[in-house]
Amino acid sequence: MNKEWLVRSHEASLTIYGKYPGARSTGELMHNGLLLLDKPQGPTSHQVDNWVKALTGVGKCSHGGTLELNRFN
Repeated sequence: MNKEWLVRSHEASLTIYGKYPGARSTGELMHNGLLLLDKPQGPTSHQVDNWVKALTGVGKCSHGGTLELNRFN
């Protein structure tokens, strides 16, 4: 199995439709984007939302669903 990274060396965008995501500033990505996070076991999703707001300075943050597993061994 060949494992190699595919890297786009040129970002093309039609400026009348906006920017290609790779050409957006960090501020634009934070305002219009998504943050995918693998929540650790322990804190609630609400607690992690508060951490993200505090660390990034965004005014609004929410989780799109809760995939918490209760494991009984």
